[in-house]
Amino acid sequence: MLDSEIEKRLNELESEQEQQINILEEFSNFEDEIRKLESTLNQIDKFYLQNNKETDFSNLRDLKKTEELEKELESMSTFSATPNIKAQENTKNSSATNSTNYVICLVTNPKLPREWSGKEWCARGKGMRYKTVEQVKQTFKMLKKQFPNQSIKIFKK
Repeated sequence: MLDSEIEKRLNELESEQEQQINILEEFSNFEDEIRKLESTLNQIDKFYLQNNKETDFSNLRDLKKTEELEKELESMSTFSATPNIKAQENTKNSSATNSTNYVICLVTNPKLPREWSGKEWCARGKGMRYKTVEQVKQTFKMLKKQFPNQSIKIFKK
């Protein structure tokens, strides 16, 4: 009985040893593959492009189509743009005008305009609300001076 257990254990050890030998052989093959890849990478590193000219991408674009698509995107905006805001009259009976708010947005992406918080551009709905036309116009002028090349618009909420 003791002999059979020893023989069984010996067979298990031999089996395990064979598995380890196979793993070592695979590892050796893996090292060979790594050496081949290193050699290929060294060859690639030696290669460089002869053509160093810059490509002019403007010829590859359809500028008219791009402008049409930009206009379409702008019209798809969820905000109602009010570029020409008229001054409100200060009347005591006008409770509807008191609920009107204005927001100044940076419209780099018409679907997700960024709102001005008073300090920085922030996510939609987190910007500063202006109650009067005078406030929004003053802030708008200041932002246009600060960001002259940006598309900034006033929206009525």
